[in-house]
Amino acid sequence: MKTFARAEKYLIGFGLALVMLTGSQFVPVATAADPRFDDAWSAIEKAVALLLAADVGPDHQKCDKHRLKAVVLLLKAQEEIEEAKACVDAP
Repeated sequence: MKTFARAEKYLIGFGLALVMLTGSQFVPVATAADPRFDDAWSAIEKAVALLLAADVGPDHQKCDKHRLKAVVLLLKAQEEIEEAKACVDAP
């Protein structure tokens, strides 16, 4: 029973990360004064896609927990990049 609860928890986390990732595809990206913001954004998108595509297997749920946590943190980093771009672009 505990194993099912853990699996359900990880599936919910994975679903949340997936929704956040697909939702970020529709967020308009403004051109910043420094194009390195856009480069950082693209690098994070690639990292998230690679992490979501990684297969850790059913025997490594602890690894999967860390993988999903990394995805969530990367998505938060994208939000911070947007904030930084907004500060730079503000008059």
